[in-house]
Amino acid sequence: MRSPLLFLLFLLTFLGCRLPSHAQDFYFGATLSPSISHGELKKDAGTLILPSLGIDVLYQVPETPIFIGSALSYGQYGTKLTIDHEIIDGVEQSWRIRRNNNFVTLSGIVRVMPALPGIVRPFIEGQLGGLHTYTRSKVREDRFSEPYSEGTEFYDWAEFWQFGAGMVLTPKSWGRLSLELRMDYLHSAITEYLTSKDTSYDSEGAYYFHPRRSPFELLRPGVAVRILLD
Repeated sequence: MRSPLLFLLFLLTFLGCRLPSHAQDFYFGATLSPSISHGELKKDAGTLILPSLGIDVLYQVPETPIFIGSALSYGQYGTKLTIDHEIIDGVEQSWRIRRNNNFVTLSGIVRVMPALPGIVRPFIEGQLGGLHTYTRSKVREDRFSEPYSEGTEFYDWAEFWQFGAGMVLTPKSWGRLSLELRMDYLHSAITEYLTSKDTSYDSEGAYYFHPRRSPFELLRPGVAVRILLD
């Protein structure tokens, strides 16, 4: 899996050394992305919408259009509510079990973003990092009560790479703020995960997990708000 991204990072660096540069900057960004399942993930789990929120920090290598940094994002890919009467033996009471399927990514970034005339700065970007999928549950008596129990029930880790492109809009009237529009493709190693359909129950209330196994493949359109730091 590393070879496509290593080639990408080499290509970004090669192109970056030959594009117009800009004064060195730090950028902090917050990105909202309604990711969509693709490829093997879509084949295995069907169409999934995976809303996520991410933050990142980028540093411009002095006198070049090359930015390096790191990114962290969190999202969900399904939730399910079930009612169970067998949480406490001998007690006839209804309990709400809410299971959320989550994912977290942590990655390093290489971006090429030349300074061009006007308010638009196009870029291409590569990322390499780790993806963590996990399912957590909370058991409550009702919607507003404190959890009777909660915890992580299923999880896995996988490495991933991501490639994308987009543009940053920087009107002078916005000062240090800018708006970023982007599209990315994410591909991970094979990982085990649950969807909202992958838990079953027997007549006594015991539950069973039926994990799926495939790469995470996502199309990730995104909108980001950035602030220039120096």
